[in-house]
Amino acid sequence: EVPERFAGYEVRLFDSLTPTVLNYFAAEEPGFYSELDSEVLLKLSAPALAAVPSDVIAALPTDLAEQANAIIAGDVPSAEERLASDYASDVPPARPDAPALNAEWQTIAGFIGIELNNAYDLFRFPDATGTPAQFINGLFNSPGGASFAPNLLGNMPSDAFFYIADEDPEFIANLGSQALNLLPEEIYSALPQSARDRAEAGEIFVPTAAVTRTNGSPSLLITVYKVGDANTVDAYSTVESLINEIDAENDNISVEVAFEQASFIEESISSVVSSGVLGAVFAIVNILIFLSGGLWGAQGRRITGILVVVLSALFLVYVYLLNGSSIEAMIDGEPVLLTTMGIIGVASGLGILLWPGRLPYPSWRPTLVIAVSIPLSILSALALMRWMPPFVNDLLAPYADVPFVAFILRLFPESLTLNIMTLSGLTVAVGRLVDDSIVVLENIFRQMQSGMEKREAVLYATRDVSVAIFSATSIAVVVFLPLGLTGGITAEFFLPFGLAVTYTLLSSF
Repeated sequence: EVPERFAGYEVRLFDSLTPTVLNYFAAEEPGFYSELDSEVLLKLSAPALAAVPSDVIAALPTDLAEQANAIIAGDVPSAEERLASDYASDVPPARPDAPALNAEWQTIAGFIGIELNNAYDLFRFPDATGTPAQFINGLFNSPGGASFAPNLLGNMPSDAFFYIADEDPEFIANLGSQALNLLPEEIYSALPQSARDRAEAGEIFVPTAAVTRTNGSPSLLITVYKVGDANTVDAYSTVESLINEIDAENDNISVEVAFEQASFIEESISSVVSSGVLGAVFAIVNILIFLSGGLWGAQGRRITGILVVVLSALFLVYVYLLNGSSIEAMIDGEPVLLTTMGIIGVASGLGILLWPGRLPYPSWRPTLVIAVSIPLSILSALALMRWMPPFVNDLLAPYADVPFVAFILRLFPESLTLNIMTLSGLTVAVGRLVDDSIVVLENIFRQMQSGMEKREAVLYATRDVSVAIFSATSIAVVVFLPLGLTGGITAEFFLPFGLAVTYTLLSSF
């Protein structure tokens, strides 16, 4: 019986047994052949099966004996030969000596499910790609391919391009003008004059057979795609300026935008920013409430209550005016958070003024310290995100061939931008900033209660908990940072998030 750990490999294992090995087994173990299962015998190679005694073959069931004799005679393939035929491939072998393609081709290869490591690979999979010219021209038939084509063709090594041209004499002649215009200058300048003329002439205009209408009126639909690495908001801003110029210069046409993605991105980022700011504000308010102690005098309560009510009311008026003097707009969508803050502020101020019992005295100073630490840490993190990754990347890029350096380079991308993921990371880190500040403040307060002077208490208490805070910060870093090291598209999304959390926590320490 085949052990479970060898399941799926037994055919190759049994086929590797030679007649000499089988004869040795038979000599050392009497009854070896008679105790073998018929399935095992039929998985032996033809020479090994021929070495099995004829009486063992004859003792098999009739159909199995006929099959074994057919394998020995070569009339039917052995089990290993049948297995090899199942995995046979029509794909020609790779040519490792062919010029390498730029790294962007491997991204396309992942979508198609083929190899595109060097120039010859474009000829190995005709069922998936067609000819190299057909494959490249086909990129422009889809928005995604057209947006990624500048990366594929603009970074193509010249030796790889002309290797393809040598293998396929019709390659350059069949390339479309869109592809030709994206080639690097050293390749473009070496093209035949006919190819350069075709590139300068551009694509032949083919009238569309579709009919488009906007608001019931006949219209011409123009779709604008950005290149793969362009910023969506910046690209739309540039296009919008051009559209406004065209609209202003032509009174006989009206240019309108039917759909664009920039506003959705801006709204998402604005929502994340407002959520982070509100989270920081509520954290500060909670600290003010729960770190308070002693008794709050009546006069101080009245002044504070009046200030809170007035400021909150002014804030509500500002939100009201900001939303077009519409109460419905204040309680619908994103403004509802600001409206809620204003209402809570008014209610809190009235509570301070009208509460019949005693209230603890607010801890203004500790709250102010924590309130200052949050924006300072965020600003420091933004500075690190802006300058540290490109600096370290430029420093280590020449040594990227070393595996350890290549791993470190993943933590320092060429640039980090403010987007939904980085802003979310900054927002998540705010909670940890508050925790560390509270621990330090409480330890300072405890040392002062034991009789230390303020300066001495601050220095001693900070040193006392610094190791613990550093340990807690390190734990948070090692939890969030590996999110961006998982590989693939997941890492592309979560690496900015993990780096934002890391830089913010390190800045707070």
